[in-house]
Amino acid sequence: MDAAGEQVVSVDHPAVDAAGGDVLAELRQQRPGSLASLSYALAMRVSTPQEFAPVVNAFNLPAMLLSGILLPMSLAPGWLDAVSRCVPFRYLVDAVRAAFVGDYGDGKTALGALVAIPLAAVSVTFGTHLFRRAGA
Repeated sequence: MDAAGEQVVSVDHPAVDAAGGDVLAELRQQRPGSLASLSYALAMRVSTPQEFAPVVNAFNLPAMLLSGILLPMSLAPGWLDAVSRCVPFRYLVDAVRAAFVGDYGDGKTALGALVAIPLAAVSVTFGTHLFRRAGA
């Protein structure tokens, strides 16, 4: 544990560069940050807490399946692979997979970062707009 009480884990993997920066951690932090703002915005739109879970799952399950996080889209039929290219999370998953094996040169990591940054910006902007409109 460090001074702040957070657990520190040392990883000996090619995705952790010599300077100590963790590419995987950067990519993993983009998705929850952008999803948290959208989740809060959606929670403010439903009338009861019981309505929230089904609505979230209606978006979350197809996004997870089409992102390739459960099964690589290279194993999917061609039409499903084409549909999955419309889901921005696919590029994040591909980037994390490429970074995990240390393959930084094929452009998947850069493409994942290029998708993650605008996704986070749009999500946070949308969430902030709804919070301000609701007076929260």
